[in-house]
Amino acid sequence: ADVVASDPYCVVHVATAPKLSSTWVTRTMMNTLNPEWNEVHEFKINWPRIDFTRESAHVTLEFWDYDKMTKDEFLGEATFPLLDNHGDTFVELELLPNRHKGSNPVLGKVHVRCYFRQEFLGPAEADPGLTDYEASFCKFFGSRPADEQLARTV
Repeated sequence: ADVVASDPYCVVHVATAPKLSSTWVTRTMMNTLNPEWNEVHEFKINWPRIDFTRESAHVTLEFWDYDKMTKDEFLGEATFPLLDNHGDTFVELELLPNRHKGSNPVLGKVHVRCYFRQEFLGPAEADPGLTDYEASFCKFFGSRPADEQLARTV
């Protein structure tokens, strides 16, 4: 990174399912040492509950300094586990070095806001007033309450 200012951008890697990762890159913030991206990106997460662990289901943020003339310079990275509950949280993380990506000293913190929206609720969470039949149908097919027309179609 430059002494006076950098041109940082962030590469976001999200473990979206077992053995599957999605990547997104923020825009480059020109000439700053304190970037504020305020960007939003949505990842579709598909982790079976049995495979969902703090070690396997995670987000990695890589920070890089864009350079027109030479190879982009690695500034640091941070990793945190995916949320597994509905809602949002703020995470403050220290940037860590990664010798495979760069050998320069790493210094800094990152503040991240994450929001997890549960799209597939269990029958009890979807509607506690469901009949046993409707709850069983939801458990098998998803959170949509069953009606006779849908049950016959399926």
